[in-house]
Amino acid sequence: MEIVRGDALKISWPKFDAMVSNLPYQIASPVLFKLLDHRFDRAVLMVQREFAERLVAPPRTKDYSRLTVNVAHRAECEILETVPRSAFFPQPRVDSAIVRLARREPAYKIVDELVFRETVDACFLHRRKTIRNALDLEWLRFAKDHGRWRDSIGRLPFLDERAEVLSPQDFAALSNEIGVAKG
Repeated sequence: MEIVRGDALKISWPKFDAMVSNLPYQIASPVLFKLLDHRFDRAVLMVQREFAERLVAPPRTKDYSRLTVNVAHRAECEILETVPRSAFFPQPRVDSAIVRLARREPAYKIVDELVFRETVDACFLHRRKTIRNALDLEWLRFAKDHGRWRDSIGRLPFLDERAEVLSPQDFAALSNEIGVAKG
């Protein structure tokens, strides 16, 4: 076993297949995104309860987010148990939850992982706008010429929907079409 000391967000992680952690709540999201980019089999994490609820939120709910889509894209996630704030001393202001993630490949095909991530990010950055408007606002992620981009996105699916209604599989279909539109 090797002990690595340092800031988890700044250091390179060694190879591992399992992670068990009580994540500091203020950095749970960036650590989780870094974990999802890492090869692992399973992880058991204690996080803030509201954060755990975002991890497993279904579409069409206020908790459904880019975090939800990215987790569902790469792993099975379930809340194992909630932990009341009274279980800790000193007592924090929030309740916690223990979640389990099991890495798996998605059940759908992704042509380009980077385009998938950029699509999800762009759509949730403007979650109250339609997909058409969100992609138009974030066109620089996908193209060098705004006019060409506008012409090419007219044939994309889900343009009149909002991010919170699309499933991870819908985002895959959208990002695959964006990859084709990009050329």
